[in-house]
Amino acid sequence: MDRGLKRKQLNRLWQIAHSKRLLKRKRHNSKEHPRGKALPKEYQQHRGHFVTAPHELGLIGDYRDQTLTFYKEVLHVILSCTVREHVYFNFENITKITNDAIMYIIALINNVQRVKAYQIEIAGNMPKDTDAREVIEKSGFYRYVSSPGHRMEYRETGNIQITGGREADGVLAGQMCDFVHRVCNKNINDTKRLFPMIMELMTNTRQHAYSPKSVMDNKWYIFAESFPDGVHFVFLDTGDGIPGTIQKKILERIIDKIPLANDTLADAKYISSALRGEFRTETKKEYRGKGLPEVYNDSCKGTISELAIISGLGMCRVGHDCKIEEIPLKSEFVGTMFSWKFNK
Repeated sequence: MDRGLKRKQLNRLWQIAHSKRLLKRKRHNSKEHPRGKALPKEYQQHRGHFVTAPHELGLIGDYRDQTLTFYKEVLHVILSCTVREHVYFNFENITKITNDAIMYIIALINNVQRVKAYQIEIAGNMPKDTDAREVIEKSGFYRYVSSPGHRMEYRETGNIQITGGREADGVLAGQMCDFVHRVCNKNINDTKRLFPMIMELMTNTRQHAYSPKSVMDNKWYIFAESFPDGVHFVFLDTGDGIPGTIQKKILERIIDKIPLANDTLADAKYISSALRGEFRTETKKEYRGKGLPEVYNDSCKGTISELAIISGLGMCRVGHDCKIEEIPLKSEFVGTMFSWKFNK
């Protein structure tokens, strides 16, 4: 073989090998997270914001503070995004997650107005833990996110998947009552208060839970799951929340504007006040604001139990003795979430 031709071939082979080394180095660097950790394969396709969920997520139970901190981070990231930026949810390390937590994640993805207005791309992965992954799949999560690999729909009698809407839905409220009839062996008379309760929550969402400054869109979500002792319900609206929509007294408004005088239990007290039936509806119409006192009355009668309401910087729990426990929150909850159990 001619030496000149051989030299050209060797030079070409060296250039190809050198190019491969450079390409490999470039790919390796592009996979590095700012903190030095490799990003998931799905995220390598589009660089953007990366949020990692804690190991446990739940709003009503023991994981409330860390869950609210995570939601605060997610909301901050979304609100700081520019047009067509990407947000990646890393759920890989989740070992425990509740349906109320899943419901709020759906709301963050679908209800935050900036996501749609700025065409923000949102992606994510699933927990490695099989139990946590199954809870997410059974909740109906994939009805609200685009995921070609997860098209399975659960049609079992154990729950009614997370369902959302904008208007009061009498058909859905009726289905919830039928679900209770079937699971708890109840009749129509036993659930005569459940139907108007759900309808009231849906109606409140539309009529006076939102303002032009609202971060999220006007939509509600509801979920029901059967347990040996009854049916657990979760209802969410992502409006301004109870503390932001009730009619505050003049003195309370003055106190709210004085940082040193702020009471950590202020929002919890507002929720408690609404439950007790004090006339605080922002619409100033006497027929409004009657839903929460009736829900509280149902809890006192024992029709429902484990009633919990979380909104703003406060949370209230109603005990068996009708006593309202007022709990301050470390991070603000945008919207209002109701959780209760219909006893079997």
